[in-house]
Amino acid sequence: MATIYFLLSILAMILNFIPLRKMLLSDEVYPHVYALIISCIPVLIHFYVLNFREIPFLNIDVSENDTIIYMSLVLGYLSAIPYIVARRMYT
Repeated sequence: MATIYFLLSILAMILNFIPLRKMLLSDEVYPHVYALIISCIPVLIHFYVLNFREIPFLNIDVSENDTIIYMSLVLGYLSAIPYIVARRMYT
């Protein structure tokens, strides 16, 4: 289960980069705000798993699996990387 959670999280980070890149190419303010909001969604999901010990939308209990709990903390912080990379490359 931990491997699947990790692979889906990495895939979400990679797929998160595509809309961020397109939004940050704009000169307007609102696409940049939407890019920030989009980059917060994976972080909120990982911290939900950390806080409530359950994977959202699937209702899988992970209270016994310490690996996923600690991995959700690390991946929650690492989920900001696509926004940081896109911001430095495209602004």
